Amino acid sequence: MRYTVLAFISCLILGCATTRLPPVSQNFRLEDDERRLWLRSEEEEKALGRSGMVYRDEELDLYLNEVAKRLVPPEIFGSIPFKIVVIKSPLLNAFTYPNGVIYAHTGLLARMDNRGSACYPSRP
Repeated sequence: MRYTVLAFISCLILGCATTRLPPVSQNFRLEDDERRLWLRSEEEEKALGRSGMVYRDEELDLYLNEVAKRLVPPEIFGSIPFKIVVIKSPLLNAFTYPNGVIYAHTGLLARMDNRGSACYPSRP
């Protein structure tokens, strides 16, 4: 019993440990696997653009990007250029790529009660 409690407390303490990461700066370099992920993200973004799945509405794009800008702290928004793209799909879904592009499906947007619920879709 004593060893179980000791093991539990050890795991709890180790689980609370944090990693000290250096701040992101201009000379920040991606690791190989991260670089591949970013390249793949860019390829997928281009493929989605060519597929005809992107819902093109300039007014909606401006509105959604303004909402995102208000939700993200300015120091983060300045370093990662967030952009919201709407996908023609009835699914209640959204996803993002590491380059800051967020894809929201039209089904998710259709589920919104009003403009104020852009972050909180209504429940059934």
